Amino acid sequence: MSLTRRVALWTSAAALVSLLAFAGAVYLAVLLHERDECAGTEPDSSEVEEAGEQVAWAMLFAAPVSIALSLVGGIWVSRRAFRPVAEVAQAAREIGMADLGRRLDVDPQSGDLAELVTSFNSLLARLERTVADLDQYAAHVSHEIRTPLASAIADLEVSLRQPQNAEEWAATGARVLEDLRGLATLAHELLQLARQASADASVRFGLAALLESLHARAAAAAKTRSVELAWNVPAEPPGQIAGSEALVRSALWNVVDNALRYTPPGGRIEVRADTSGGIARVTVDDSGPGIREAVRPSVFDPFVRDRSGGDGVGVGLAVARRAVEAHAGTIEVEQSKLGGTRLTITLPVVRTA
Repeated sequence: MSLTRRVALWTSAAALVSLLAFAGAVYLAVLLHERDECAGTEPDSSEVEEAGEQVAWAMLFAAPVSIALSLVGGIWVSRRAFRPVAEVAQAAREIGMADLGRRLDVDPQSGDLAELVTSFNSLLARLERTVADLDQYAAHVSHEIRTPLASAIADLEVSLRQPQNAEEWAATGARVLEDLRGLATLAHELLQLARQASADASVRFGLAALLESLHARAAAAAKTRSVELAWNVPAEPPGQIAGSEALVRSALWNVVDNALRYTPPGGRIEVRADTSGGIARVTVDDSGPGIREAVRPSVFDPFVRDRSGGDGVGVGLAVARRAVEAHAGTIEVEQSKLGGTRLTITLPVVRTA
């Protein structure tokens, strides 16, 4: 049953109950009045009965008219009152992917229903932005996949058309292998990005132990790239992190790896960690080319790159943000005192008893 019919039936039922209550009150009033007039004299029961019958007949004729009027009026009023609801329902049935930009007119005088229409328009706006982001994301993914594939195919086609010796085949194989490794890296990071939606808060782990395990890996990578690494991480800080150690490890490594990728040989990277006020903070500074201030708000979006010299696919920081946000944390980017980029991760800590 529609909401309009429900309102009409409830209005009719309320009118009927009110009419019956009024009839009962009038009937009692007539009986009391007749008894008062007959006080001191012999009561005439026929007059009392006649008065009661008059009231009953009057109500018998008035009841159907009142119910009919209340039913018609209830339907008319409810249709006018719930017209915005019907418009929202109709729009929900009609709006498709091609016209997410459509919006419903809002009547400020509609009160709560105006708020409903406004909320529906806000939902459409969010859906429109989400679809646009997905389209852009798909375009980025297609481009990132198409480029190395096209390069590998071109290398193989040229090699197959022209006679090649062992050294030339080895060079071709090395280039194709590099392209395939890039695709494998992209597939791995996209998979991480898709999986990092939430973390189990019942699991806890120590941040200091995690950072210590990353130190050796970062030091080896820094030595290979001829980059100076300063690792200023204190002993076990108070409290633990609640959630997935693997996700936090991925976030921290992606931030450190980002600094390693964009810091030129002879540069410097500083990693610091501290805990205060129930918040663990890990800061990574580098002396690389830095990130323009205009691009910083979008640097955590997939495939956004603003620095030259790196060899990533532009997904690492997006993976880091997903992982950090899954733990109710934040990740921020700003200018580093070393001249490059500073990335700061904050995570809430759980105090140990």
